[in-house]
Formats: sequence, C-alpha cells, structure tokens
Amino acid sequence: MPDLGKNVALGALKIMTVSLNSAISGLAAAQQALDIASNNIANASTPGYTRKIAQQEDVVVAGQGFGARTLTLTRSVDDALIASVNKQSSIAEGYTIRQKYLDHIMDFHGASDSTQPLSAQLTALADSFAQ
Repeated sequence: MPDLGKNVALGALKIMTVSLNSAISGLAAAQQALDIASNNIANASTPGYTRKIAQQEDVVVAGQGFGARTLTLTRSVDDALIASVNKQSSIAEGYTIRQKYLDHIMDFHGASDSTQPLSAQLTALADSFAQ
C-alpha cells in the first residue's frame, strides 16, 4: 500500500514549485518592463529615439496559470510629429536652396551696396565705346 503522507508531500511540493515558477516568470516580465521604461526615460531627449512598449500576457496551460511572459516590443511613433518634422525640414531646405541661388545672382550682378554693381560696369563699358 502506498504511503499516503509521502504522496501528499510530493503534491504539495509540486504545487509550491509551480507557484514559485509562476512568481519568478512574473517578476522576470516585470523586470523587463522596468528595463524598457528606464531606457525610454534615459533616451527621451535623444533625437530619433522612439518609445518602446512591452506587451505582457499570462501563460495558461490547461486552464491553470503558469506565470507571465513579455511579448515582442512595439515602437510608439507619433505620425503627426514625424509629418510635422518632415514638413519643417522641407521648408528649411527650400530656404537654403533659395539663399544659394540668390547668392549666385548677387555674385553675378554685384551687391547693391558695392562700388561696382552691374549697372555701373555696363555704364562704364558704354562710355568706353563712346570715346
């Protein structure tokens, strides 16, 4: 006849092991979430950094909870903010190109406050032909 006390002790040990493993997996998932949150805070002012979110789910086997786990990380991106940054970058680049072409025109014609603008040079050329 089997020892009833031994079976009860083994059953209690299995339940305790499952409970501890469940707690350990939950703590590991919580630690991952804390690590991700601390990275988000540390990199909040880093240009181009996107916030990451850790999704967690319960681990259930045959209707019994066996802990928790972290799913894949997802990036949180503000599409409106990215569109605004792209628009402002385009506008700034447009002004840079415009300034470049205006500088070329000024180099060709001369500055308006220069002693020899293009009109003065043309007048001097016409005067030299008249002599």
